[in-house]
Amino acid sequence: MKLLFKSENIDDLFKELLGFVDADFKFENIISDVITASNDIYDLIGKDSYEHIAELTESEPDQDFEDNNYMVLRTARLAIAVFAYRLYAPHNDLSHTNDGRKMRAEEGEKSAF
Repeated sequence: MKLLFKSENIDDLFKELLGFVDADFKFENIISDVITASNDIYDLIGKDSYEHIAELTESEPDQDFEDNNYMVLRTARLAIAVFAYRLYAPHNDLSHTNDGRKMRAEEGEKSAF
């Protein structure tokens, strides 16, 4: 199965789709979750639909919200990005140490919850 993201623009595209992620967010940190989310979207919409959308990544439609191909590709990417981030977020604030799981927090930062 082909991913709907190209490696050349993946960091910028992910930040564009999820506008709330930090500018220094690295896509490589979430790739396993993107693969899982892509598999789930594949199962949800079916092989033919997913492969049709994957073909759109070859020509990368212009950013035109009136263009159906662009909107289909963007919508599928958004669904994958949101689901992947939902899988990633609960573990992002944790470090796994010899003493167990610890919550990470920089000085001057406070946990959201």
